[in-house]
Amino acid sequence: MTHPLRTAAGLGVLIAGAVTLAGCALPMPTIVGPAESSTQEPTDDGGTDEPTTDETSIGDLPFDVEFDAATMTLQWTDPFMTDSNYTVSAADDGNGSWAYTDTRSGCVATFYQGTITDLDTSLDDSALTDSMLAIVLTSDGDTVTGDDVAQYAYDDLIPLSPSGTVDTRSITSSSDDGTSWLDTARMFGSVGGGIYLGIQCPSGQDATTELETLIGDGLAAMIVPVP
Repeated sequence: MTHPLRTAAGLGVLIAGAVTLAGCALPMPTIVGPAESSTQEPTDDGGTDEPTTDETSIGDLPFDVEFDAATMTLQWTDPFMTDSNYTVSAADDGNGSWAYTDTRSGCVATFYQGTITDLDTSLDDSALTDSMLAIVLTSDGDTVTGDDVAQYAYDDLIPLSPSGTVDTRSITSSSDDGTSWLDTARMFGSVGGGIYLGIQCPSGQDATTELETLIGDGLAAMIVPVP
């Protein structure tokens, strides 16, 4: 069912709206590989020292986590660049936005990572994420607030590479012609931004199912050290 946050006028601009957020973004660090797993070195007495862990391997990222923006940021992995089931529908614009089309379903997945202006970073991360989704759902003449989003959004999870999960907020909708959408994001007050994924699927396909497909094909978030 189409929720009232997405009006007929806004149906065609959702993905474009997500991409325009890049104009508010600061360049992000180059994506690096996942943090290596903990290692143990043998000691002279045959035992092992305490494990040494990369500083970016902090486990799960719940909404109440303390995220040190001075040393790390959160970005998307990109397993689709070399996957023949996906084609680039919008190349990386250098500011944190790009999109792929799943050739099996015709669904378009638009990614964003970076900072966003006009967010009230005094909010907790869950409410801040709803506020970000409100920006995406707002179209000309139709203002959506974080409180509006909170009525329809739900707590969700995405994988965190190399292990763990990230708490997210997601909201779904559909139109009379069968088009379906899913918007999911995670913002951090300490960063003033975070990650966003918008999925748009044609009639006969389901955006929620497409998110499951993306995750099954390797999609995850990853913590990247700030140089």
